[in-house]
Amino acid sequence: MLNARLRSAKTSSLERERALRASEERFRLLVGGVQDYAIFMLDPTGHVVSWNAGAQRIKGYTADEIIGKHVASFYTPEDVAAHAPERVLKTARREGRVEVEGWRVRKNGSRFIANVVITAIYDDQGALSGFAKVTRDITVRKQAEEALRAGEARLAGIIDSAMDAIITLDGEQRIVVFNDAAEEMFGCRVQDIVGHTIDRFLPPSARPNHAEYIRAFGATGVTNRSMHSPGVLVALRADGTTFPIEASISQVDAAGQKLYTVIIRDVTERKRAEEALTQQTATLKEQAQLLDLAYDAIMVHDLEQGTIALWNRGAEAMYQWTQAEALGKSSHSLLQTQFPIALQEIKAIVAQEGAWEGELIHTRKDGHQVTVSSRWALRPAETDGAMAILEINRDVTERKRAEAERAALLIREQTARAEAEAAVHTRDVFLSIAAHELRTPLTALLGYAYGLQRRAQRQGGVGEREQRGLASITAQATRLNKLIEALLDLSRLQLGRFALDLQPTNLAALTRRVVDEVQSQLELHTIQLEAPQEVQVRGDDLRLEQVLHNLLNNAVKYSPRGGTIQVDVQQGLGRVFLSVTDQGMGIPETELPFVFSQFYRAANVDPRRISGLGIGLYVVHEIVTRHGGTITVESREGQGSRFVVSLPEIDTAAAERSDGDRPAVDNIPNAADEQTTSA
Repeated sequence: MLNARLRSAKTSSLERERALRASEERFRLLVGGVQDYAIFMLDPTGHVVSWNAGAQRIKGYTADEIIGKHVASFYTPEDVAAHAPERVLKTARREGRVEVEGWRVRKNGSRFIANVVITAIYDDQGALSGFAKVTRDITVRKQAEEALRAGEARLAGIIDSAMDAIITLDGEQRIVVFNDAAEEMFGCRVQDIVGHTIDRFLPPSARPNHAEYIRAFGATGVTNRSMHSPGVLVALRADGTTFPIEASISQVDAAGQKLYTVIIRDVTERKRAEEALTQQTATLKEQAQLLDLAYDAIMVHDLEQGTIALWNRGAEAMYQWTQAEALGKSSHSLLQTQFPIALQEIKAIVAQEGAWEGELIHTRKDGHQVTVSSRWALRPAETDGAMAILEINRDVTERKRAEAERAALLIREQTARAEAEAAVHTRDVFLSIAAHELRTPLTALLGYAYGLQRRAQRQGGVGEREQRGLASITAQATRLNKLIEALLDLSRLQLGRFALDLQPTNLAALTRRVVDEVQSQLELHTIQLEAPQEVQVRGDDLRLEQVLHNLLNNAVKYSPRGGTIQVDVQQGLGRVFLSVTDQGMGIPETELPFVFSQFYRAANVDPRRISGLGIGLYVVHEIVTRHGGTITVESREGQGSRFVVSLPEIDTAAAERSDGDRPAVDNIPNAADEQTTSA
């Protein structure tokens, strides 16, 4: 009985063992035939103990090549260096199972992305028997996922960076996508608008038509179309303002759901530009009519090619080419333009500064050349918005010819002036030499005449006729001597040899002395003098005496017989005034500006009765001016004249202190001057 039970038990054990081996064989055959998964066993230390066909296909190793090798053979060098294989096995041992994804290495060194599941296996006693490892190659899937994410990111970037508003609606026309441009265009944030219908951005009057349009469009199956003619739709901003838009719509089925994408462009600025262009076109037409009225040649041509796009009537008249002949031609070739600088330089200046001015030479249709004053300005073209050059030309040919003639005339005048100045200089030199040469014999002649007069007076015996002859000789010789002295003064002034010896001078005493001297020689005229005892000026005594002598001689010469001459010396405001007044014939008012000119003689003077060279007043004016003074004349024809000399007054005490100082000298004479003076 016992034996029967033992045999029965032994039989059952053998049957279970056979069943287990059969089950293991079926599992081995099942696992070994799997091609898509690498399924293999590791011992507790991580070495490979089994290897299926999927493992060989994925990893490239045969069972003979890999069994007994450590699981680290499948890891990248950087993961091995970081002890990743040990960490994974440790986690599986601790937690019983671990799943990771990462890069693995095949036998040929290529890499792939693997999904790995490692399960710890324990025996009946709880001891670790090893690990079961299942590896799946997910490289293709990962690459597809990355590509999808990248595509989605690019699409999102494109949508958000688009300048147009992009709005996506679901089948209920509720907003699911609202890009950055849409936020800016409509003035609301994406979080405040997603889930709402697009009716929020349509004027109330347009909403029914829009909803019907979307339903009709969804039923057509057409992928995209323009919602309406561009520029006639109106949209509504969040603040309630409306603006014109262009819009296009597309539809797509995504996972059984219909989506609509609307692209909206704000055309407010374009509409304004179109209106401005319309206005500009009308203005340009008006301007074109005005341009035809201009006398200047006005043309517009391309900045690069120079092709004529506008040619007004002024250009037709100036160049003789009709508008039909000129349009479309190269203006510079048509007119054979001669530029002052290279054409490319002019274009560069216009492109940079916006304008250029200069003179050009153009050739008319008949071959004649015209010189034009040309102005170029950069301006937008009337059609495509490119830049063009507005050129305005004015014919200055006659003006240039006149300028050339004036320049030639100026050269001739300058030459004549130089020749005249040379002649004047030659004259002055001649006068100087002639005066010196005449003065020597005249001085001797005058000395002999005076000697004969004195001898005749002492000895008597000379008849009345002879006495009158001697008196006439003496008077004429004296007159001639004065004329020569005047010519010498004129020569000195012209040649720059007129010297002054400036010293403190009592002008009142000098005036009394000269008046007494002149009065003693007068028979028919009376000189009345009013002067203080002392008035100080800085002057040359000899030259100031010459001034007063000349003024008194003039007064006597032009006064009636028995007339009175008034001489006054006054002072005030730091000036000394010396005046000589006569009751003579006076000077015509029209001739007063010329009184102090060289060789001037009034038109009302009879040269046969009153002699003179017209030098005296010129010399007086020069002497006074060189003293820092002025001389003026007041006269009325038939009533007399009054000459007033004004000189700077000097302080008497200061004059005494500076009496020993070197005098201020104007035009110090050289040796030749000294010889001239002594002569």
